[in-house]
Amino acid sequence: MNRWRRCGLAVALGVGLVASVVGSTGVASAKPHIVDAGSSTARVTNIVVHSDAMNKDIPLTVIKPADESKPRGVLYLLNGAGGGEDGANWLDKTDVVRFTKNKNLYVVIPNQGQFSYYTDWEKPDPVLGVHKWSTFLGKELPPVIDAK
Repeated sequence: MNRWRRCGLAVALGVGLVASVVGSTGVASAKPHIVDAGSSTARVTNIVVHSDAMNKDIPLTVIKPADESKPRGVLYLLNGAGGGEDGANWLDKTDVVRFTKNKNLYVVIPNQGQFSYYTDWEKPDPVLGVHKWSTFLGKELPPVIDAK
């Protein structure tokens, strides 16, 4: 399987996973906000968005389109089970930056969520804390990204 087909397959899998996360339930009680907007000039930048549902700041990587002069679609890519915290992430393991170079879309990749499987846990874990990833990804994050 060539590299482009592998990347396309990975993107399709990521989109399917995001679709299942976005379709789940969970309501945030307050509005999240950008803590760090990253670089305004770099095509690939890191931003930080506060999640009210988890009461913590979430680091994200954003790949910007070549033309930012008008609104563009957003592709949310989720890292694997390690949440990108284990080195297995979209930037290091794929050519997503090069692949999207001429695509007019934003790519947003959360860089946490290790072994949460991006779900809302029923109750806080005494060691791992509060996991409300479905709420963050499906309810809190899209309005923040869309507004920016």
